[in-house]
Amino acid sequence: MQYLTDLRTRILRESFAIPVDIFRILVGILSCAYFVTLICEIPDFSGSDGLLDHQLLRKIFWFTQWSLFFGSPDTWVFYTLFGFGCIGSIAIILGVRVKSFTFLMFIIEVSTYRWNFVVMNVEDAVMHLLLFWLLLLPVGHTLVFGEWLRDRANCMARWRRITVPGLPLRCFLGNICLIYLVAGLWKFTSPLWQEGAALYCILRMPMAIVPEFWNSTLYPYLKIANHLGMILEAFLPVILFFRYRNRFCKWLALLGMLGFHLGIICTLRIPFANLAMLGTVVLFFRDDIAKWLNLQNDNLIHIRSNFHQVINRTLGVTPALLHFYFNGCILIL
Repeated sequence: MQYLTDLRTRILRESFAIPVDIFRILVGILSCAYFVTLICEIPDFSGSDGLLDHQLLRKIFWFTQWSLFFGSPDTWVFYTLFGFGCIGSIAIILGVRVKSFTFLMFIIEVSTYRWNFVVMNVEDAVMHLLLFWLLLLPVGHTLVFGEWLRDRANCMARWRRITVPGLPLRCFLGNICLIYLVAGLWKFTSPLWQEGAALYCILRMPMAIVPEFWNSTLYPYLKIANHLGMILEAFLPVILFFRYRNRFCKWLALLGMLGFHLGIICTLRIPFANLAMLGTVVLFFRDDIAKWLNLQNDNLIHIRSNFHQVINRTLGVTPALLHFYFNGCILIL
């Protein structure tokens, strides 16, 4: 059972807190821009005079009734809640009651997702996912504006020594890899992607930034990019998995993520989802960032949570339980 013990050690290995809080700040900036976008879309979708018949939608999709919005809310309700989302995003950036504001923003986002259910897309889904994981990630222990104001001289030295539990972080990165894997493998089942025409069709749609630019003369090049994108997206989780063992895989993963998402940002109006996925680079390469920032390994300050302690104890007895189970099965057989 040495393998299970080593696996437990690797899963529970702590991480420096600064890269995790850099990701927190990036999520705060992105969520602020996202809620500003929701405010701009109130007359079109959320408001009672918009394009959607919300009462009909709630009858068709019964599960959308579980939200903050009941009946026919006035327009000021949406402006108030989305404005609070912007304020909460600024609080997350500054490190003020991160968990509390994240929870309230998550509730607002979930309610908006259900209220405008038929016009929701990948942007809303990814922002929904980010806020959910920000509730679970060990954030808010460094890069706190209030702490910096109180002790500017010593706070950075203290932040450099803080470590946080690594299990929630690895679960989140596993979720991100699963997104790449499912989206990539699904494309191999689509005849349009297999033929190489999917990318050309997408870039000709109104969601493209300049759809008139992508004419038929560029089709051969887009066909090549179509197949390269399929391969890259499906195999990116594998490359990310081996980034620690192989320097080539590490740089290939970084360039692959940058090229894939920046390419989408420059051609399609899907900024939030791709910027969010790019933000995870900070977590995937947190050890490299720690070396670049020269974070200290001496006199570390270990941050513990009740959730981490429960998981740690559970994983601590897992090898013994599995050992007993397998030995018991052998004796029975």
